[in-house]
Amino acid sequence: MSEPKGGMSCALGCWALAAGAGFLTFVLLLALGGYKIIAALFLGAVLFVLLGLLLNWLFCSPLPKLGEAPKPGSDADGASAKAAAIATGVGASGAAASGSGSDGGVAAKAKDAAASAKETAKDAAASAKDKAKDAAAGAKDAAKDAAASAKETAKDAAASAKDAASSAADTAKDAAASAKDAAKDAASSAKAKAKDAASSAKDAATGSSGGGGVAASKALAGEQDLAGRKGDWKYEGDKGGSTSAGGAPSAADATPDYDGDGVREGTGEGTRPEALDGPRGGKADNLKEIKGIGPKLEKLCNSLGFYHFDQIAGWSADEVAWVNANLQGFKGRVTRDQWVEQAKILASGGETEFSKRVEDGDVY
Repeated sequence: MSEPKGGMSCALGCWALAAGAGFLTFVLLLALGGYKIIAALFLGAVLFVLLGLLLNWLFCSPLPKLGEAPKPGSDADGASAKAAAIATGVGASGAAASGSGSDGGVAAKAKDAAASAKETAKDAAASAKDKAKDAAAGAKDAAKDAAASAKETAKDAAASAKDAASSAADTAKDAAASAKDAAKDAASSAKAKAKDAASSAKDAATGSSGGGGVAASKALAGEQDLAGRKGDWKYEGDKGGSTSAGGAPSAADATPDYDGDGVREGTGEGTRPEALDGPRGGKADNLKEIKGIGPKLEKLCNSLGFYHFDQIAGWSADEVAWVNANLQGFKGRVTRDQWVEQAKILASGGETEFSKRVEDGDVY
C-alpha cells in the first residue's frame, strides 16, 4: 500500500481519511453531544492525529515479498509487531516500544492531548454544576423575597381593614350620638309643647274675670259679692324664666350650661365666634379631617360660617360654648371630640392619624 495510487500516496490517503473522521466527530459533538465549539474542535483534532498515525502505522509500512522472510529489526517486523499488538489488545505503550522513536513521541503527545481534553471536559462539567447550583440558590432567594413581600402586603391590607373597621365604628357611634341628641331635643320640645297646650286648655276652661270665659246669661246669686272680694290679684308665673306656662321647662333649660356661668341660656350660651360669608379664596378646608366631623356636620359648620381649620383652632372657651349650644342635633360635639386641639395641628400643616386615613380615602 506504500505505492502511489491514482496520484495519491498511502500516507496522504490515510491522513485524508483521518481528517474526514475528525471533522465528522467535530460535527457530531457540536450538534448532538452539546459540546462547545472549542471543545468539539479540540477532540476532533485529537482524533484526526491519532487516527492518522494509526492508519499510517497499519497500512503504509512496507511488507515483505512472498517467500522472503522479514529482516530482523526491519520496518516489516515493526509493522507486524504493531498489528499483532493491536489485534491482541496490547496497550499503546507496547506498540510505542516496538515502533520507531518518532512514533513513540507522537503517541505521547496524543496521550497528553487526550488527558488535557479530559481535564477540560471535567472543568466544564464542574463549571456547569457550579452555575446550576448558583441558579438554584438565586431561585430560592427570589422565592424567599416574594414570600416576604406577600407577607408584608397581607399585613398592610389587614392594617387597612382594621383602620376602616375602626372608622366605621366611629362613624356609627357619632350617628348614634347625633340621633340620641336629636331624639332628646325633640322629646323635650314635644313635652314643653304638650304642657303649654295643657296649660292653655286649663286656662280656657277655668276662664278669668277679664273675659275669655263663657259668661252666664243671668247673674247668679252672690256673684257680685264674690267679685268684690276677689280683687285684682293675678298669677305671674316663675319670673326666673326657668319654666314656661304650666310648669314645663323652657328651651333654655333643655340646653346644658356650656359656658359654666350657672345660667342655662340655650343658644345664647357663650360668645359667637367670628364667621365668614364664604371660604377664603373660594376653597374651604376639608373639615372632615377633624375626627367627629362627618359630611352632615361639615355642612352645618359651613352654614354657620366656619370653613377653615384656623377658624376652629382660634376659638376661645366662650366661643366653644356657643358652638356647642348651636350645633342642632350635634350639641356638645366640639368639646367631646376635641375639635380645637385637632384643628391646631391641621392648621399648622401637620397631620393626625385620622386625617391621614381621610386623605387615603379609607373613611369617607
